[in-house]
Amino acid sequence: MKGEPFDRLTLLNTILPVYQQVLAELAKRGIDWVQIDEPALVLELPPAWLEAFQPAYDALQGQVKLLLTTYFEGVSDNLATIAALPVQGLHVDLVARQR
Repeated sequence: MKGEPFDRLTLLNTILPVYQQVLAELAKRGIDWVQIDEPALVLELPPAWLEAFQPAYDALQGQVKLLLTTYFEGVSDNLATIAALPVQGLHVDLVARQR
């Protein structure tokens, strides 16, 4: 039903093949780099979400170089997850610590 809560993480296995197709098409057109925005990586995420990043990015490897981008907050809570991802570039927004 519309408006019923559900676990969005269950959509990952459905959407990954679409991302793979898009990356393959971009590679065929000569695109070398693709930026993937991951604003969720600045949030405090449940373990299941953090564990889903590795297999998802493993599945996206090989077509083009990936530039992982985070947004407007610190990533220290998720730094180990980010560092383990198989990406060729990382863009982080630096933020000042609150005093």
